[in-house]
Amino acid sequence: MIDAVKKLCKDELVSKICAKMIERSNNGTIEYGNTMRTADKPLLQWIEDTQEELADAIVYLEKVKELINDTRTKLMG
Repeated sequence: MIDAVKKLCKDELVSKICAKMIERSNNGTIEYGNTMRTADKPLLQWIEDTQEELADAIVYLEKVKELINDTRTKLMG
């Protein structure tokens, strides 16, 4: 998958992200039986789902910050 994407994009980081998005989309289509284009839910549900995803992302980033700080402390202390 990533090789096909790399042919379309010169930036390896962007290619990696695109390949992950394609994989995520395909898995979602299998799991939920539709695509984002065909998914049907109220507008407010889309907003709520996005808020929940972003809240999770903030928690993940805070965890990564802690891991970085813990590693720094171990290396310097």
